[in-house]
Amino acid sequence: MTYLIVPNGAVEPETVRLVRTMRGRKPGLIKLFRSESAEIRAGTTEFGKYLPSMIIGCTSGENETLSIPFLVSTSGYADHVARAALNGGTEQAIPDNRLMLIDYATNLEVLFANLVLVAYFSQIVPYFADGKETF
Repeated sequence: MTYLIVPNGAVEPETVRLVRTMRGRKPGLIKLFRSESAEIRAGTTEFGKYLPSMIIGCTSGENETLSIPFLVSTSGYADHVARAALNGGTEQAIPDNRLMLIDYATNLEVLFANLVLVAYFSQIVPYFADGKETF
């Protein structure tokens, strides 16, 4: 995958290329290349500077190929946070999860929050199609 990104402190965008290597038949490490320069090793501070701050996936819930990486990432993040909480904190900071999946359940949560909060944040009273007030 190739994309443009403006790293922290830079003025101009740079072209970055991510490549997934293969280890036999299984997926291997991800390699990152800046423009035509050498590889930046995963796990370094430099590597993180060239990754997007947020990656948002949107699905109806029917596409497991798209959903699984997001769910695995969220599960791993929750596991790290839970272990840190059970151990009374952690000396090592837990990096934020950069992946967000908007699926059918998330859409319902956003709709519900908007309907509940609309009366609080505005003077407009929402109506359903039958003309009755919702609140």
